[in-house]
Amino acid sequence: MCSYVFGKVKASIDDIFAQLTQKDKDEVKHRDWCNQELHESDMNMDDKYQDTGNLDTKQADLEAAIKKATEDIAAAKSKIADTQIAIKKAGEAPKKENK
Repeated sequence: MCSYVFGKVKASIDDIFAQLTQKDKDEVKHRDWCNQELHESDMNMDDKYQDTGNLDTKQADLEAAIKKATEDIAAAKSKIADTQIAIKKAGEAPKKENK
C-alpha cells in the first residue's frame, strides 16, 4: 500500500515537473519572440527617424526654392514695370516731336 501511495506521489511530481519544464520552454520561446519584436520595432523606428530627417531636409530645400522663385518673380515684375514705363516714355517722345 505504501508503494502505491509513493508511486502516485512520484507520478504527480513527475507530471508537475513535466508541466514546469514545458512552461519554462514556452517562456523562453515567448521571450525570444519578444526580443525579436523589440529588435524589429527598433529597426523600424530607426528607419522612420531616417525618413523624417530626409523629409525635413527636402522640405527645407523646397522652402528655399519657393523663396528664391518668389524673389525672382518679384524682380521680374519690377523689370516688367520698368520696361512698360520706358516704353510709355519712348512713345511719348515722338508725340511731343510731332506736335
